[in-house]
Amino acid sequence: MATCFAPVSAEEIFQRETVDGIVAWLQVTPSQPHSSTMTEESDHRVVALLKEQATGRPIEDASVAVEVARKGRVATHWPLAPSIHGADPAYVGQVPMAGRGTAYRIRLQFRRSGDAQTLEAEFRYAHH
Repeated sequence: MATCFAPVSAEEIFQRETVDGIVAWLQVTPSQPHSSTMTEESDHRVVALLKEQATGRPIEDASVAVEVARKGRVATHWPLAPSIHGADPAYVGQVPMAGRGTAYRIRLQFRRSGDAQTLEAEFRYAHH
């Protein structure tokens, strides 16, 4: 399991963790701008990039999902679909999350085609 970071805000582009030779980047951004008092849930775009640490080669053949949980709540599982982010192969999905002042634990789970083991990197995200 990867080491946890302090929560980051939407202004910070990607968080990064390395797990068993795979570098995983995670970005979470609100699909719509939040007002300073918004607490109800709205969709957030989650983008994951995976690359081999040794070669830097993108991983395009993985099954990828996130488990998203607020403090004191059960995590919800969301699959991410293959996509493109800029020029990079990516995995993307929409996840409902609450607005300002809410912190989340996000577990990025991925398994390469042909591998039996699912790897996991843990991140934190919070609106500020």
